[in-house]
Amino acid sequence: MIGLKKRTAKLVCAALAVCMVLSLCACGKGDGTKDSAKNDPNHMELEEYELDYEKAEIKKDTDDRDALVLTMKFTNNSDKEASYMWSISEYAFQNGIGLESTSIFEDMEKYTMATDSQFTKIQKGKTIEICTAFVLNDSKSDVEIKFSPLLGEKESKIVIDLATLTRKDI
Repeated sequence: MIGLKKRTAKLVCAALAVCMVLSLCACGKGDGTKDSAKNDPNHMELEEYELDYEKAEIKKDTDDRDALVLTMKFTNNSDKEASYMWSISEYAFQNGIGLESTSIFEDMEKYTMATDSQFTKIQKGKTIEICTAFVLNDSKSDVEIKFSPLLGEKESKIVIDLATLTRKDI
């Protein structure tokens, strides 16, 4: 009887050891692939598209108003050519009030806008840098920006703390 108890105890200990090893293997940090990108708060998967928030700045818009300018990477994972403008819906709020989209000059002499890249079509699997801009209601309150596919359901959001941003005037 004692031999059976020892054998059972050894089997239970071995099974527990195997479970512990397997659970430790599952706790890895990730290797920089999509699995670890899913845990990145700056990475948003929107059905057939991906957005990666890179930075935000406060600039003057074409009407000399303070504007929040976001720079992001837009990736097209759909089977068709796509542009950010015709693929993603975006809404910004400050203190629960919707913010107006705006235009920011990138080069006054050439009349190029920071938001021009939103119209650039890209093929499946390609990524481009885009900018989007919103007129600020005040210079202190956080801004919440919601993104969703133009014809989809999934929604992601980021919150920008204006106190952490730099002002960049042209």
